[in-house]
Amino acid sequence: MEYILNDSYFSTDICKPDNLFMIDVQKSSVNLISENNLDCKIILVLLESPHYFEYKNKINTAAQNHTRNQLNKYLLKLIKNYQFSSKHSKIPYGKYVLTVDNAIQYQCSRGVETRYFRDQNWLYNWINRSMDYDLEQRIKTMNPEVIINLCTKGQHYNDNLKTVNITERYLKSFLGFKPNYKCNLVYNNKLIYNGKYIGLTKKQSMSRIVHPAFTSRNYYIKGFVQTLIDSTFNKLKLVGEVHPSSKKFATSKLYQV
Repeated sequence: MEYILNDSYFSTDICKPDNLFMIDVQKSSVNLISENNLDCKIILVLLESPHYFEYKNKINTAAQNHTRNQLNKYLLKLIKNYQFSSKHSKIPYGKYVLTVDNAIQYQCSRGVETRYFRDQNWLYNWINRSMDYDLEQRIKTMNPEVIINLCTKGQHYNDNLKTVNITERYLKSFLGFKPNYKCNLVYNNKLIYNGKYIGLTKKQSMSRIVHPAFTSRNYYIKGFVQTLIDSTFNKLKLVGEVHPSSKKFATSKLYQV
């Protein structure tokens, strides 16, 4: 498969992380702040990979255009809703800078709409080119206090394999291997997808609890990313129901993993 497309929006450059805004988390409030406090802790917001707007006008930073607008408009509300309604772990009190980055910092969509090439390129790079290890090292370097996984689930309506979602059949036809009976994906003796991040299938007991952010019976890009996060990060981990570009993002929720 060809991985480079001669397109005006295609770039082989790294898409760098960027700061969204700063917040002050206290017992009864979560507020925006404007001071430049170098002692702020980090909340890392992860997306899957950059697309064409991140490279337009040579910006080369994560989450541009509609995605950036949605994050700026609604993410604070989602954080507040989690902080004051969740029965699970709270975000520790303090001042934070929200930094957005991509799990893979390269343009997997090849400069065109994501429904064509993004999923195949993303999976290929994640699994065969050790981009999961690259993210692991960035997480260790950033040392965030919280990670919010807002990656897409992945869909490819115009994929050459004639499928829409990342199914077992898709994984086998594209990657050459399929999940085990627990729906785990293991590659080179390494767990790359935890089967708990998938909806119930016929192979699994109906007594298993389905995570509210992973209700589909398909595999998710955000599930691959979450599996990596789980293996390398032991502080507060949150995952979103939908990608920020979705119309449903404004009314969606964050859940603890």
